[in-house]
Amino acid sequence: MRIKARDWPTALARGKALAYALFSDEPFLLAEAETQVRKRWQQEGFLRLQRLPQDNPWPILREERDALSLFPEPRILLLRLSDLRLSKDALAALEFWLGRPPQDARLLLTGARPDAAIQKLKWFQTLDQSETLGLLILYPPEASDWPRWVEERLRRAQVDASREAIALLAERSLGNVSAADQAIRRWAELYPGQRLEAVDLPDLLGDNSQFSVFDLNDAVLQGNPHAVLHSLGRLRDAEAEPVLI
Repeated sequence: MRIKARDWPTALARGKALAYALFSDEPFLLAEAETQVRKRWQQEGFLRLQRLPQDNPWPILREERDALSLFPEPRILLLRLSDLRLSKDALAALEFWLGRPPQDARLLLTGARPDAAIQKLKWFQTLDQSETLGLLILYPPEASDWPRWVEERLRRAQVDASREAIALLAERSLGNVSAADQAIRRWAELYPGQRLEAVDLPDLLGDNSQFSVFDLNDAVLQGNPHAVLHSLGRLRDAEAEPVLI
């Protein structure tokens, strides 16, 4: 069952899925979603984490589904998919697990963002169509959505911020979700209940924005001189290839 990013908090709170598959090319977003899932399951008593080996984990997954014990210990099986082109054995093991998930175990799959070709493969379609598994693909926010994303993170951290502070934080952290989150968390921890103003940001966050040459192209096409100079400066600092620029 596919879950849209905007519906993720609600879907996780409902807690209906017995397995989750999380995918993203942004390590911070992937790690955050994984932590949220594990905390949710820990609240249900699944305290033990069992990491499955990346080298042929499928026989173990099949064995774990029907593992019998007089005193079963609720556990979370964590499998990181380093290769998204799974074998027939992998598909069979996933179908076996999802066909009748055990009550004393939860399955958590994580991996890089699958491209269009991967999403057409049978194993991925099996996850997408499963009634017992929640599938989530996380994308970092686009430049145009960045201020709104920063504002949402501030609200989630219960930090009151001025419009100027939100705009400056969005500019200084553009493309760097980890830097934005760390700055927000740091303010919430050091100055709980205090309003964040733009004047506070220089000491809280340097310029951690990240750009690609495609972001530079977008800024040029939008006719935004400030964004052009900002992205060009960050590309220069990162020693981006001049020919590509």
